[in-house]
Amino acid sequence: MRILAGLVLVLACMAQAASDRVMPHVSGYSSTASGQYVQGTTEKWLHGLPSIVCWGDSLTSASYPRILAKLTGRPVTSRGVGGNTSAQIAARQGGRPTYMTFVGGRIPASGAVRVESFTVTPMGIYGKQVITGRIGGVEGELRRLSQETYEFIRSAPGAAVEVPVALPFIPDVGETDFEIAVIWAGRNNYDEPAQVLSDVRAMVEFLKPLNKRFVVLSPPNGNYRDEYMGAPNYHYFVEIRDGLRNAYPNNFLDVWQLLVQSYDPSDPRDVADYQKGIPPHSLRDDDIHLNEAGNRKVAEWVRDYLIGFKGY
Repeated sequence: MRILAGLVLVLACMAQAASDRVMPHVSGYSSTASGQYVQGTTEKWLHGLPSIVCWGDSLTSASYPRILAKLTGRPVTSRGVGGNTSAQIAARQGGRPTYMTFVGGRIPASGAVRVESFTVTPMGIYGKQVITGRIGGVEGELRRLSQETYEFIRSAPGAAVEVPVALPFIPDVGETDFEIAVIWAGRNNYDEPAQVLSDVRAMVEFLKPLNKRFVVLSPPNGNYRDEYMGAPNYHYFVEIRDGLRNAYPNNFLDVWQLLVQSYDPSDPRDVADYQKGIPPHSLRDDDIHLNEAGNRKVAEWVRDYLIGFKGY
C-alpha cells in the first residue's frame, strides 16, 4: 500500500552537473544491432543526448546519481559540489560564467598568472580544485591554490593577451550541455530566492538542444528551527519552490514535498518531522543530507519523471 501511495504521490507531483560519470553495466538506450548508441549531429542538436547530468551541491554529490544510473541503465554524470551556491553551480555549468581579472591585467605568453578578482568564486574546499576552460580566447586551467589564491595557467605558449577588464571564464563542460539535465540548486543560498531562480534560468537557457530535456528540483529545508514550517525562513523555500514551478510547469519536480510526505507514520521522530514540514529523520543522514534510502527515493522519482512521465 505504501508503494502504491508513493506512486500516486509522484504522479500527483508530476502533474506540476569523466570521473564523475557512472557507467551502468547494461545500456538501456542502444539503437544499433551492436548495442552501441550512435548519436547523429542533427539528432543531437534537436533532442540532445540520452545520457544524464546532475548539477547541484552536496545533495547531488551524494549517491542519488549513482543510483539513478543503475535504475535507468544510462550513463549519469554527477556534477555536485558540496557547499556550492546556485551561482557557483551555474558558473561551473556554463550558464552564468564567473568574470575574472588578473594581476597585471594580462595573460602572459606562458606560465601562470594570479587571479585578482571573481564575480563568483568557482571553487571551494570541496570538489575538484582545477577547472579547465578558456578566457580571452586562451585555453588553460583555473587552479585553486588556497582559500584566497587562484591562478590561471594556459595550456600552450602563445602571444600574451591583455585583459584590462573582467572577462568570462568559460568552463569546459564537454557535452553535458547536450545531456538530459537534472538541476538541484539553492540549498546553500536559499535566502536569495531571486538569485536562485535567476541562476537556474541561466542554466536552463545554456542547454543546447532545440528541444531542451531537463528537470528542476525544489531544494529542501532542514532540521533547523528557523526553517521549520511557520518559522522565519520557511517562506524562502516556498518562494523558490513556487518560482521554479511557475517558471517550468512542465519540467518541475517537487522533491522537497515528496520527501516530507514520505515519512513513516509508525516512527515518532518521522511524525514530528512531518509536523515541522521537513524531510523525515528516517531518510536523512544528518540535519539536511539524505541517507541511502533518501537518495534512492530521489533517484526513483527523477527516473519516473524523466523516463516514465516525460519519455526522455
